Amino acid sequence: VSVDSADDDDDQQAVGEETDDELRDRRSALLASPETICREYCEYAKLRGFKISLTDARQIFAAISASRMVFIKNGDAVAAKGALAVLGEFLQMRCYFANVGDNVRTLEELLMPSSASDLLSAIVDARVSSRAFYMSVLCGVAPDKMRGYFNSFIPFINNPQKKCELHLGASLVEVADGDTEAAVALTPNMWFVAILADGASFAQIDREIAENAVCIVTDITDDDGAALSAEAAQSTASTYYATVFEWTHRVDNLKEEFYLEENHWRAVDEIEAYLAERSGFSVSNKLINRAERFVAIYLAMGGEDDCIDRCIASTVLPSVLGIDAELLSKDDRKLSEVVCEALELFGNSATREALGEFGIS
Repeated sequence: VSVDSADDDDDQQAVGEETDDELRDRRSALLASPETICREYCEYAKLRGFKISLTDARQIFAAISASRMVFIKNGDAVAAKGALAVLGEFLQMRCYFANVGDNVRTLEELLMPSSASDLLSAIVDARVSSRAFYMSVLCGVAPDKMRGYFNSFIPFINNPQKKCELHLGASLVEVADGDTEAAVALTPNMWFVAILADGASFAQIDREIAENAVCIVTDITDDDGAALSAEAAQSTASTYYATVFEWTHRVDNLKEEFYLEENHWRAVDEIEAYLAERSGFSVSNKLINRAERFVAIYLAMGGEDDCIDRCIASTVLPSVLGIDAELLSKDDRKLSEVVCEALELFGNSATREALGEFGIS
């Protein structure tokens, strides 16, 4: 991947986007409170046949606001896929789904049409409609394959405002919508999501990949009631729209309004101090920024009670993944004890669950 400065195309009219009249049929996400958007997403999902708790909805919104790479573990991978499809309807996102086969191990294999993946189509289409959200969702992913899929995207994940080019093998050049160049640009309106295969664990993900993502555990299920069609649900419930630039700018503004007091962040300081003494670990600036964006959206959507617990579980623990367990066992105090004690005043149920998911003793 090569990285250069990107041209600012915020003011360009994207080809293929909805007209002003069509946009007026939806409510602007900039004019509603984040808490209202979260609640109405859950209500819309119920109409479409999925049960999504407010906690899980907050996690999803916070995750996609904090990082362009999100990993989801859900008891039912198919239900998680459905929830993201519904999110696309609700927020006017373009979602591309792919069931990843066992024989697909590398990014180039994933981009090939024979893999039944729309990943390359998502990347190419995102360049045409620069204001819309584009989300590529890989379903049923084996964690040990994630490095092969996502390693080339890390420069983009860390700085999506930079122009990043994904270099294609010779066999893919003609596939990229007639491109003659052996590279395709990643644009700032792209998100990459992986839903873990049923029974898989975050503990099996390569640390270099996990530490650049937000990892959430959800409990999304199919609703027992009859589901409405998308058209019927949209005529019944509120739906929203926002360009990718409007949404990211609003997240930046919410960071100034919704934040945790310093005593909450001391929990992160205690974890960092423990790890620094034993492994040289330190909290990076990119991790701090990711955590602050997660917190801003989670708080703005009404999650005051468990915000720091969810934040540490989803943004901090992935960065710890893979640190040698023996290195952390020089004394009787285990990392899990340090984490849970640091969060004792704020609740630690999500972090306790995540510790097990990440295989941290």
